[in-house]
Amino acid sequence: LVGWGTLSTYLSHHTLFEHIIRTHRRNDSAAFLVLQDDTLLAADWIARLRAALRHTGPSWERLLLVWWGLARDADCDGTVCTVKPPAGPTEAGSVDCCGKRYYHGLQAWLVRT
Repeated sequence: LVGWGTLSTYLSHHTLFEHIIRTHRRNDSAAFLVLQDDTLLAADWIARLRAALRHTGPSWERLLLVWWGLARDADCDGTVCTVKPPAGPTEAGSVDCCGKRYYHGLQAWLVRT
């Protein structure tokens, strides 16, 4: 456990995700932008989001838009990254050694049911 702030952020986002699913389960066209209160978005964030959505295709459920930590080159194609485990902290002996963190945080998500 990193700290109470980390836990409270996770729980508040989890509660919000549950609410979205409960109240909008049958609405295939609904999408929800979930942000932390201190998230800073780039001036061109809408254009970048549109490009990512064009690249991602129609079958996504959650898109992590902003994170802290590293991104693996092998997971990314220049437009989007596909988040794959391990997220971290990585352990000695792994390819992504030692103590690295990938795709952490719940800064900004786009979710749909």
